[in-house]
Amino acid sequence: MSFFQSRKQKEYIQKLEEAIQAFSGRSEALDDSKGFPFENIQELKEFGYPQLTLAKEDGGYGGSLYDFLLCQEKIAQYCGPTALGIGWHVGTVLSLTEKRPWEKGVMNELFDEVSKGALINTAASEAGTGSPTRGGRPETTAIKKGNQWNLNGRKTFTTLSPSLIFFS
Repeated sequence: MSFFQSRKQKEYIQKLEEAIQAFSGRSEALDDSKGFPFENIQELKEFGYPQLTLAKEDGGYGGSLYDFLLCQEKIAQYCGPTALGIGWHVGTVLSLTEKRPWEKGVMNELFDEVSKGALINTAASEAGTGSPTRGGRPETTAIKKGNQWNLNGRKTFTTLSPSLIFFS
């Protein structure tokens, strides 16, 4: 039984698998050292994977949630830490692409950078509450004073942070 919904999808994942062959050889060392998969992330950027879920009109592949899940499964077969890290970026891009929660100019600027390989993730985990994705309520505050914002809080962890350009 094939899980592919189209020939295009199957071809993309086959090309992805060819591009990530070297991940297996690095996976154990990354686990042992608790290191960051810099080389793997760079190779995914060179492949164009960060643009998977970015809309075509924004310079991306236009991949769906299902495309994302199939690709993540393939990456995880070769290196779990790499799949975890890049998955946050690709999922964040998918969410932003679907919801477009910010002003159009801001979204266009971000998507232009993502189309060139910039990475983004949500920075929301806090020491006292954990992650909002798991029910934590952020304690960080943002208070506008005149034309500026005073941001007060402390984030504890953001997946993929050594390679991120944008934090949301």
